[in-house]
Amino acid sequence: MKKQWLKAYNLLLGSMVASLGFEACDNTETAVEYGMPYAEYQIIGTVTDEDGQPVEGIKGRLGVEATDSDGTTSLHFEMGDSALTDSEGRFVMDGLSSMTHMMPSGKTVVELKDEDGEANGGHFGTEQIRLDDMEKTQVQKGSKWYEGKFELRFVRKLKRQ
Repeated sequence: MKKQWLKAYNLLLGSMVASLGFEACDNTETAVEYGMPYAEYQIIGTVTDEDGQPVEGIKGRLGVEATDSDGTTSLHFEMGDSALTDSEGRFVMDGLSSMTHMMPSGKTVVELKDEDGEANGGHFGTEQIRLDDMEKTQVQKGSKWYEGKFELRFVRKLKRQ
């Protein structure tokens, strides 16, 4: 009788542990862990040529600098975190969160790249601007672990190639 009770107890305990393990692997939603502050970001940029005229068709991509073991530095880009400038030279990247995007201070940049070549005013060189160098404004206050929502703004003049 004691062996059957112990066997049933082990089976029940094993089932509970297994179900907890599968529940912990559920990755359908990013959860905020205790003690982990987070914030939301919106990057708003304006791109002009050297004469101050807006440039359409410039792609802004969020990237993170990484240094390899041999000392070379490269940019790694996150999928989907890009926007094209409109006819006024403006673009917006919205919905960025420190919970879902890797944005280390001093190493996160927006790369500005001419995607359409000679169209829209000529061929422009590629430039980068660090998030730390952008004007940062808090637009929504946070509470507890949520630090709020911030806008990062910049204006950049690109040189023709």
